[in-house]
Amino acid sequence: MSETIEELPLSARAEGVLSAREAAEAIYEFALKHGLVSAGGDAAPAELDDEDQDDAANAVRATRCEQHIVIEAFKRRPIKLITYDNKNRVVTIFTDKPLGVRIKKQLPLGIEGQVNIQYMASGTPEVRGSDTSSFSAEPYYVVGGRYACGSSIFPANRMGAGTLGLLVKNDAGELFGLTNNHVTGACNHSEAGLPILAPATGDVVAGRIDPFTIGRHHTLRPIHDGHPGMITIDDNLDVATFSILNPNLVSSMQGHFYDTPGSVLPLDEGMRVEKVGRTTGRTTGAVIGASVAPIAVLYDVREYGIKKHVFFPGERVFTVKADNDSFFSTSGDSGALVVYTDDAGNKHSVGLVFAGNEKNKLSFIAPLHVILEQLGVSVVSGHGVP
Repeated sequence: MSETIEELPLSARAEGVLSAREAAEAIYEFALKHGLVSAGGDAAPAELDDEDQDDAANAVRATRCEQHIVIEAFKRRPIKLITYDNKNRVVTIFTDKPLGVRIKKQLPLGIEGQVNIQYMASGTPEVRGSDTSSFSAEPYYVVGGRYACGSSIFPANRMGAGTLGLLVKNDAGELFGLTNNHVTGACNHSEAGLPILAPATGDVVAGRIDPFTIGRHHTLRPIHDGHPGMITIDDNLDVATFSILNPNLVSSMQGHFYDTPGSVLPLDEGMRVEKVGRTTGRTTGAVIGASVAPIAVLYDVREYGIKKHVFFPGERVFTVKADNDSFFSTSGDSGALVVYTDDAGNKHSVGLVFAGNEKNKLSFIAPLHVILEQLGVSVVSGHGVP
């Protein structure tokens, strides 16, 4: 008889309540110890605070399962990331490739009846060059004679396409477009003042609007490659802004569907969300959870000759799964604004699409409140709305 899984170092509160985050932390530590995390995703999870450390003596035993089965399962299908959903008390273990049905039946489905465990295939989170010949919706929207958010944009000197996520303003009232660094910032290489075209060159069609310079590259946050053990990744945030040249030519509308919500909320696990993007238009889905440890994203952006792995802090990466086994976002939707509708029907701006894995139909989004704080700007709503 093989050994059973050792007790995971899970800390329990005095009242015996185990959070999904604590469970995810412990599972990740176990996976690291046994070499079950895939290359590029082996950064240590964040440290628990002192109170949690003190509570570690009250260990909670995980569902027992033969150790060799667990280790062999994840050595064949390495763990890419682990997310937690405290609201629904769920930990999701994402593997490089799908686990077989037989293996899944032998793996733990929960911890002491307090936290459920589910298994999904994620592959590697990726940022890839956009295929400008492919889109399932209108690549851009014109509302009341103005170019709307959710539409195609790209630097004028490159062939590619991304999405204008939203309009923002600084304390002086200056108007900017907000999207990803890898869309208009050329992965850290755009010069200040570089013209940003709308629509992107590849989306220009005879009989439609003429392309125009919607703005000029203004600022960005870095996307530096390197392992978290070697470099500081705290500044990594895939966002950029460009100054709007003519405010009368743009609208804060998200396509023709709804106005950009002026209210901003932190991203939360389990949120029902939607977005409007250049490639897939309006789509809906749900936030599976936040990453428990730094997450490695593969940047393979042919427009800029970029190929590298970039680590982002776990609290800045949330995973989204689309409804009906479809796509929440695909290539070209990068930069799209993610919106949450509460139980009262009120919409709130919550995130920005920046990566995905199309094979497994997953999207990865960054929290908007962090982006706004980093850039020192605020959301613009009601601008140019009919």
